[in-house]
Amino acid sequence: GKVVILDGDASTDLYAIAGTVSGTSIAFGSAVLVDTTATVIYTPDICYHAAATAMVIVYQGASNYPQGVVATLVGTNITINVSAQITAAVATQLACCYDSALSKTVISFHESDGKAVVASVTGTTMARRRLADSSCSKVPPNSTQ
Repeated sequence: GKVVILDGDASTDLYAIAGTVSGTSIAFGSAVLVDTTATVIYTPDICYHAAATAMVIVYQGASNYPQGVVATLVGTNITINVSAQITAAVATQLACCYDSALSKTVISFHESDGKAVVASVTGTTMARRRLADSSCSKVPPNSTQ
């Protein structure tokens, strides 16, 4: 099996690293830079998009605007593609999950209230549209807000 871990350094660099699991050990490849403008104090998220055989990574980018990027994995080599701004507003508490019934990725985040977009992945690009606003006050685990 495979595993992908997101990690940040002390500045604003967000990295992804892939590993191959064999029994009780993991062999990691090299860390790949996802973005140099990420706000890594807020936890980024990653989900696997089965229909596209790719991963969607969501994180706070420049100016704390939410970003999404499609990444592909071959062995332990990760390719990071061009990121896309999810919304033009400061947003925190980003999370993503794959909807296998629709073959779409749902990306949720918090601006002044809860919001979500549905992302379609084709090849290495992601297209998104606004889905919903919510007054939900649930805060994800490990949130600082």
